[in-house]
Amino acid sequence: MSILPWSSLMSVRNPLLDNQHKYLLQVINDVYAGVVFGRAVNIFAEEFPGLLEYAKVHFKTEELLMDAAGYEGLSEHVKQHEILLAKLEETGKKVAEDVTSVDFEYICSFLGNWLTNHMMREDQGYVDDIAMVGQDVYDRIEQQILTSASA
Repeated sequence: MSILPWSSLMSVRNPLLDNQHKYLLQVINDVYAGVVFGRAVNIFAEEFPGLLEYAKVHFKTEELLMDAAGYEGLSEHVKQHEILLAKLEETGKKVAEDVTSVDFEYICSFLGNWLTNHMMREDQGYVDDIAMVGQDVYDRIEQQILTSASA
C-alpha cells in the first residue's frame, strides 16, 4: 500500500538526492501502512527515529550541494528544513510522552504533503544550479555524507 508513489515530477535530476527522496517516501508509506492496518504505534515507534535521522542526512546533502553550486535560495531553503525538523522532533516527543494522543493519519498526511510539495516546488529551484556542480565536488560531498552517517 502506498500513499505517495514516486513520480518523475518529483525528480531533481540528481541520483543521490532522488534516491534519498525515494527512501523518505518509502518510510512515510510504511508508517501509513501501519496506520491503515492498525499497527501505527509499532510502525511509528520503529520507523520514526530513522526517519528523523535520515531527514537530517538528506537535508545536509541538499544544503552542501546547494552551497557548492552557489544557489541563491540556500538560506531560505535551510529555514524550511529547520522548520520541518522542529516539527518532526516535536512529534517524536509527543510519541514518547503519550502515544495515544498522536494522530498518525494526520502525521502521515502532513509528512507526505510536505515532502511532495517540497520536492515538486522548492527543490526544483536548485535543479539547474546543482547540475553544474563538478563530479569531483559531488563525489566529495557524497563521501562526506557517507562518512558522517556512519560515525
